[in-house]
Parts: sequence; structure tokens; C-alpha cells
Amino acid sequence: MVLHKLSLSNFRNYESLSVQFSPGINHIIGENGQGKTNLLESIYCLGLAKSFRSNSDADLIKNENTEFQIFGEFYSENKVKHKIGIVATKVRKAININRKRVQKHSQLIGKIPVVLFSPEDHKITSGPPAERRKWLDIILSQSDQHYLKNLQTFKRALKQKNNLLDRIARKEENPEQLNYWNSIFVDVAEKIIAKRMALIENIQDDLAKYYKSISSSKSTIDLGYHSSTGLSKITRETFEKYISDAADKEISAKTALFGPHRDDLVVFLNKKDVRKHASRGEHKSILLALKIVEYNFLHTRTATKPILLLDDIYSELDFGRQKKIITHLSQLGQTFITTTFHPKISSSDDDQAFLITNGSVEEYN
Repeated sequence: MVLHKLSLSNFRNYESLSVQFSPGINHIIGENGQGKTNLLESIYCLGLAKSFRSNSDADLIKNENTEFQIFGEFYSENKVKHKIGIVATKVRKAININRKRVQKHSQLIGKIPVVLFSPEDHKITSGPPAERRKWLDIILSQSDQHYLKNLQTFKRALKQKNNLLDRIARKEENPEQLNYWNSIFVDVAEKIIAKRMALIENIQDDLAKYYKSISSSKSTIDLGYHSSTGLSKITRETFEKYISDAADKEISAKTALFGPHRDDLVVFLNKKDVRKHASRGEHKSILLALKIVEYNFLHTRTATKPILLLDDIYSELDFGRQKKIITHLSQLGQTFITTTFHPKISSSDDDQAFLITNGSVEEYN
């Protein structure tokens, strides 16, 4: 997928913007605080229907305005045009696909696959389990509508179950009421876990290959799925029995203690958990490898090249590694890279550079 034209109105620090991009590498250049990441954020919104920096649309509206608008004109690999539009106020959001308003925001997810690499992504390898679950969920939600639907159902069931556990603990409900929500909970939870484990198995070999290439290291890298249940093999039957047996413990805690919302993806380097045993450079190499396998997985599953959004990827990299990254990116799809300087590295005549100054954009020569 290629973003041909982007238009913004009252989005972050952009009052009005209309710009056309290269199908290759687009360098977004500017000093800090000028709007480089805001530009990437707007493209991300067109793919995931939400920001990667804020849970509130109100934060995306410029100053005292009442709404923001994002419009993107895309072309698929077979030259089919797709138009995506988002108009959001502080309280509601409307999304249009090819000029038709969608009933659910989730209908947009997967239409324009995107892969983001931002400074905050260090949390994937060094942060809490929620960051790794989020990474798995974003990949699978963009590539599998059934997964996305199951994830949404699970979140609703989890909320209802937690409310019920609290009421049971306060003697306001009969514990038998748990059976209904546990049935829904277990059904979708087992499907979510199965898809996550299949994804991990699918990307394992590629991850090892790309990590070796990026790091020039002989270290081994492996992935593991850690279930909050501790079960080595999870089926609907084994999971259902475990949840049933844990009822008293969950009532006492007033919350659901076991399930995909408590599971973790564990990354091992030389058989050791990277959260405790990897250097800063190793973390960055692992993250880059994870993003490449994320790209490849989405490309394969959606038959569409994702758009790559790379925020401040050049920081702390010497010229040789910058060149290595550009060489690899040139073999992928459309890419947007924010940077405070022009790297003076070009992989194609199609590459473009843009200078961002306080919400205004001009071509950089």
C-alpha cells in the first residue's frame, strides 16, 4: 500500500496541510517539536483508527478548535485507489472508507496495514507484559478480522466478569452467576491464546535470521509464550477447568487473575530473558528485527505491503548502520523516517525528503 496524498486540518500543530509522498523512502526532517512525529501519527490513525500516543481524540485537536480532519489517498499494489477519511471531535469520530461511513471503527483496521517503530517501542523488550501483549494484538488485529472480533468480545467479557467478581465478593451476587461469563471468557480466550502462539511459532525463524543480520552476532534469540495459568498445553477443556478451579481465588481478588490479559511474550537472548540480560544495543537490534518480522508477517497475511513509520530510528546509529538500514528498507514498501538531519543516503531516485517547520511542510533539496 502506498500513501499518495495526505491532507490534515487542525491536527496537532498542523492547521492545514496537503502533501504528496514518494512510494519509496520519505525522510521527514526537522528540529524537535516541529511536528515530525505528529505527521507519522496522522498516518497511523488512517491505519489503526487511533493514535499511538494518546487514547483521547481531544488531544489531537489543534488549540481551541472543535475537530480535526485526516484524509489519505492510497494506491494498492494493483493501482486501486482507496480513500480514507477521519473527522473527530472531542466526543465522537466518523470514519469514511471510499466516501462511505463505516458503522464500526474496527472496520478500518487491516485496510491500510502499518508498522510503527518509535522510541517508546523499547518497552516491547524491556517494559511490562502489557507492552508485548499490545504488540501481538496489533499485528494479529491488522491481519485477522476474526482475531480482532474475538479480542473485542474478550475485553467486554473481562469487564463484565470483573464487575461480577466484585459484586460476588461483596455478597451482592450468587457465585453461580460466574458460569455464564466464564463460558464466554474461556471460549474467546482460548482462541486468542492459540492465535498468539501460532504467530510466535511463525516468526521465530525469521526473527533469528534478521537479528543475526542486524547485530552481526552469533547470539541465539528465541520467543516463548508464558501463560498466566502455567499450563504447558492450553485447550478449551484444560483452560475451562483451570478457570473453574480458580473461582475462589478470583472472587477473593475481585478480578480475573488468569487469561490472555495476564499472559506474556518472553524474548530470550542466549537462553536468558532480555529484560534482565540484554545491553542497550542488543535491545535496539532485537526491536529492529521484531519490526521487520512484523512487516513480513503482515505482508504475507494481507497480501499488501504495510506502510513503515520509523520515528527517530537514526539516533545513536553510526553512518555504517544507517546505510545498512536504508539498504534493507529500500527492498520493502513505502517508508516514512523522521530525523533531525538529512542522512545523505539514497537508495532510489524516488526517495524524497521534507522539511518540517512548526507545522508547515516543504520539499527538502
